Amino acid sequence: MDNTEQILGLRKYLLNYARSISSNAYYVEDAVQEATIKAVRKVNTFNNKSSLRSWVTTITRNTLIDMARRNKIYADEELVERAEDSHEDHTDLENEALNKVDELDQETKDVVVMSSLLGLKMRQISFVKGYSLGKVHSIASNGFNTLKEQLTRK
Repeated sequence: MDNTEQILGLRKYLLNYARSISSNAYYVEDAVQEATIKAVRKVNTFNNKSSLRSWVTTITRNTLIDMARRNKIYADEELVERAEDSHEDHTDLENEALNKVDELDQETKDVVVMSSLLGLKMRQISFVKGYSLGKVHSIASNGFNTLKEQLTRK
């Protein structure tokens, strides 16, 4: 089996790998397709320093990251829209909490909103924001602690 056939045979593995990074089915399908095309086109540059599977996996990961960066502006606009919509029909305490979220610095606000209002997992936030998983955990923890302190102070 030549390298091109091996690359095409990795599709199921690449889909599972991409799904472990992103829960967005559109990104997953699109990234795997784009990465497969890139790998097939560049197969003659593969130098056997690593396994073919590792090489194609790296291309897939980089493609997912590039897609997230290209589409970040749209994600941020959607995030703001969803956060603004969430202000309606809440209790006074919920509205106070949302107002306190608005007072957070932008980096912390993004992570808190993605986590609590949009329900994204820390790994997904890490991927979207381009931060390490540890940094996302730290930002989220500090943000939620700040909110807790502000809301329990009266």
